[in-house]
Amino acid sequence: MNELQSMYGKVFLLTGGVFIIGLAAPYAKGIFWAIILLVLLALALIVNALYLINTAHKLLKFNFNSFQDIKFLFIIMAFLYSAVYFYISVFDAEGSLISGLRQIEYYSYYEFYSLDGFLEYFQDMLFTYLNSLYYSVVVMATLGDSGVVVEHTVVRMLVASQVLILFSLTIFKIVEFYSENSYLETNRLEKNILRNIKDIKLCYNLDANSGFFEKVFFRLACKAQERRKRRI
Repeated sequence: MNELQSMYGKVFLLTGGVFIIGLAAPYAKGIFWAIILLVLLALALIVNALYLINTAHKLLKFNFNSFQDIKFLFIIMAFLYSAVYFYISVFDAEGSLISGLRQIEYYSYYEFYSLDGFLEYFQDMLFTYLNSLYYSVVVMATLGDSGVVVEHTVVRMLVASQVLILFSLTIFKIVEFYSENSYLETNRLEKNILRNIKDIKLCYNLDANSGFFEKVFFRLACKAQERRKRRI
């Protein structure tokens, strides 16, 4: 499905954009044009994330050609929402929106202009993303994690939209997919049975020594077969 392939790439661009902003933000401190650029990029990522979530909801209306497409959309949803949770965690230093995901310390903790300081910061960024991916999978599995607390209504609505997509995929799309395929398979089997019935030959040349009742039976069978073929 071309829409799924396109969305898959956009989700990873969104994740990459969050990484770029998060890594560049400490170095943009005090540089006006860099701050403006990062703010514009951050706003663009928000718009892109909302667009992708809306696209995901629209994809639920499509008829999927295979079960692989449904599984692919499930995986895309996990990565899409992990990118959104990652975005929130990077910019929500106080944990006022969602707590338990962020592994990044305050900027004053790192020595950004040393290799070790940069690598430590990058490692914390990576762990924050992995926590976000973990939480997204946990939400998709409807398991929950007491170590992650959603603090704000907006984020709760975000989590609710992910659960809504999950239920739409599992309860509606998977059932609809198997129901439709069962119907098609039943029709195919029915046509094969009818085709085989047509090919059955009850009329054949009887042996000259056949008895009277045998001849009568086969004549009646031949007539019945001809009537059945006309009905089919």
